[in-house]
Amino acid sequence: MPVLVVNCDDWLGYHIVNKLLEQGYKVDGIVHSDRNDEPDEDLTMFFGRNSSFTMIPADKEKKYNIGIIAGDYDGKIKQKIEKLFVINPDKKEQRSVNHATSCTTIKAPLLFGEWMPMNEKGIFHKNEFIPFTSEKFKESSLYVQNFTKGLLQWMKVPNLPSELHIYSSNHKREVNTKLDKNIYLRDNTPNRDHVKTVIEHYVLFKKR
Repeated sequence: MPVLVVNCDDWLGYHIVNKLLEQGYKVDGIVHSDRNDEPDEDLTMFFGRNSSFTMIPADKEKKYNIGIIAGDYDGKIKQKIEKLFVINPDKKEQRSVNHATSCTTIKAPLLFGEWMPMNEKGIFHKNEFIPFTSEKFKESSLYVQNFTKGLLQWMKVPNLPSELHIYSSNHKREVNTKLDKNIYLRDNTPNRDHVKTVIEHYVLFKKR
């Protein structure tokens, strides 16, 4: 049975879809509700021809074992989902979860990666510009590929809590935190190497 990814044309949704396809999953995608079902061709062209990926209309009724919403989605989801993951929703109320048997909200740190809003000096996050050299970026940032690897592992875990907080290993751990709801992702590759890769990708596609 395919995995449903909502906002598959968002930069984070793209990385989630790509990782699922790499691991042999079949994926159904729904585009962001504000884009009137017109996907971002710069992103979807990379997996749109993959036989394991299908773009579906938001009102198509179907059942899924696993569904993933990357960010906010204002549209109504008709699909029935056994296990739903909602990643970094901006809004407190998430109407889409009403059709899910169980829902885990994942509060990830400052994710960064290819295709996100950025320039050669830093990233744009929630109407804020965050330089790569800033303390906020150094302490809180997490490369998106590390996050998607973790997501695939959490998909297989039964009885997850309703909320998970994900942190970079560089994040200062608070005393008396509940370890069952807090996950620290360690990366053997220095963050500066990931930043270099992301900047090179940005420069390459900026010129096209």
